[in-house]
Amino acid sequence: MGKASKPSSKSATESKVMRTVRKTTSRRARAVLAEDAVSGLSAVQPVSESFVELAGDLRIAQAADAFDRVSSTDKAIPLALDAAGVTRVDAAGLQAVLAALLARRKAGGRWRWHNPSVSLCQAAELLDLKSALELP
Repeated sequence: MGKASKPSSKSATESKVMRTVRKTTSRRARAVLAEDAVSGLSAVQPVSESFVELAGDLRIAQAADAFDRVSSTDKAIPLALDAAGVTRVDAAGLQAVLAALLARRKAGGRWRWHNPSVSLCQAAELLDLKSALELP
């Protein structure tokens, strides 16, 4: 009968990392795996923020889609709204985004705007929604 071989230190380390990955991802579903340059093992890094792009048309026909995209993000992770590409806006579109953001705030979530377009800012100003939307 042969002796049971002791697992190599690399496989023991990999097992430890995988246990950590399972524990961390079970506590926080929003995690990405990143390669550790030194050991070549996977490590878990939490996502620092969700990213939603609002582009082109933000009018009534796209209001429900905008609401769904903003409200479907994890409230525990800060949200970055990229609105640089928004060119057409109406009250329904802004109200849909505002409703999703207010629900996010009520659940303890945070957000920030990334490059809001001039069109978006002007429409929000005209409708007196700039402060409610927390636009710069």
